[in-house]
Amino acid sequence: MTQNNTGYGIGDSVSWSAGTDSNCGTVVGLTKRSVKVIEDHAELMNGPQSGAVDAMTFERGGYVGHTSGAQRYALTPGDGPVLRFSYRQKLDRYKLSGTSVNGSMRGWGLLRKGGPKFFDFNF
Repeated sequence: MTQNNTGYGIGDSVSWSAGTDSNCGTVVGLTKRSVKVIEDHAELMNGPQSGAVDAMTFERGGYVGHTSGAQRYALTPGDGPVLRFSYRQKLDRYKLSGTSVNGSMRGWGLLRKGGPKFFDFNF
């Protein structure tokens, strides 16, 4: 595993959030001040109609309905575009390039090691 001063290494599993959702990916490149990631392909294995023993449930009502239960995903390497996370001194963290470090979007796109995929079906 190749590593530099970012604390991340090639092949590391990482995640980042966008609001209440969390995305997963794999580190594919490093520079002195950035981490390059390809988002993993995530397949929900226990959706409400999956037939899985631990299937999530969906209840009609309200605006759309309510989904509950723990999500379980099968993750495989992605083949999409490379995402760049640049070091932001103000936050002392790596953050998705093009996202602001100020205001309501401050927490969006912060990179972290590991972490599960999560999609907020109720938002």
